[in-house]
Amino acid sequence: MFLGPNDASVDALVRHIDYAVDLVGPEHVGVASDFPFNHEDFNLEMTNNPELFPESYTRWGPIEFMPPEGLLRVEAALEAEGYPPDAVTAILGGNFRRVAAQVWGAPPAGSTAHRRFRRVARTRSPGRRLGSIDLGA
Repeated sequence: MFLGPNDASVDALVRHIDYAVDLVGPEHVGVASDFPFNHEDFNLEMTNNPELFPESYTRWGPIEFMPPEGLLRVEAALEAEGYPPDAVTAILGGNFRRVAAQVWGAPPAGSTAHRRFRRVARTRSPGRRLGSIDLGA
C-alpha cells in the first residue's frame, strides 16, 4: 500500500522487506501482522471519512490485508530471494527479540522464560554475526 498499488500478496510483502533492507539493513527490519479482523469496517470508515486518513491509505482504494496465515509463507519466499538463514530469522522475529532483550533485559533467573531464553542462547554459536546482527549468546 505504501510502495505502490494495493497488493496483499506474499510477493508484495517481500518487495516491501527488500525495500526496507536496502534502506537500513536486515538488522533493523521486522515483520508482524497488523491484520484487522474487521477490515470491512476499516475500509468503510476510510470510504466514509477519507479526510481522517493519510493519502497513502486512500490513493489505491480499499485496503487489502494479507491474512495472518500468509506470514507462514514469508520464510520460504525470503529464502527464495537469497536471504541467508540468519537474516530470515532476524526479520521474522529475531530483531524484535534482540531489541526487547536490550530494552527490557533478560527474563528473571529461574523463570520459565529464563530457561527458554538460555536454551535458545546455547543453541547459537557465540559471536555468530550477519552484518552487524549479533546472534551470539
